Amino acid sequence: MVDTGVVCRQVVDGRELIGIRLHWHKRYITLAPVASLIGMAFRMYDPDGLIGDTRDIGITLGLLPRDTAGVEIGRRHFPLNSTFQNGPIKGKDVFIPLTQLIGGAAMAGKGWNMLNECLAVGRSITLPSTASGGAKAVRPVGRPLRGR
Repeated sequence: MVDTGVVCRQVVDGRELIGIRLHWHKRYITLAPVASLIGMAFRMYDPDGLIGDTRDIGITLGLLPRDTAGVEIGRRHFPLNSTFQNGPIKGKDVFIPLTQLIGGAAMAGKGWNMLNECLAVGRSITLPSTASGGAKAVRPVGRPLRGR
């Protein structure tokens, strides 16, 4: 299943809003089990032309709170007793207003560039912490071998 968002109208708290109806299923998301705010990348479509003439808008990024209706966060993966918090996340018929897009409607379709710009930052955080956890796990095992 491709992670998709379709521009639509929905009444929220008595007001009609233009937003995106999201559907996704991601299996291995860093920090998903403990996240309070979720950053979501999805392919955005506007079949009814509600925000412009382009129908296939492209990869777009949005932010949504963990407790948004339709969001389901699964149990933490625990392969090889890894200490890092990774897990599945999925959503069906999740509505977010356009104001929850990163950069607003003006940045819709520019998600691929935004993701590439952030890739190095994310790796600079996760790789050292994972290496540190691995070193801590190996150290007690190596201690008895040191005397030989």
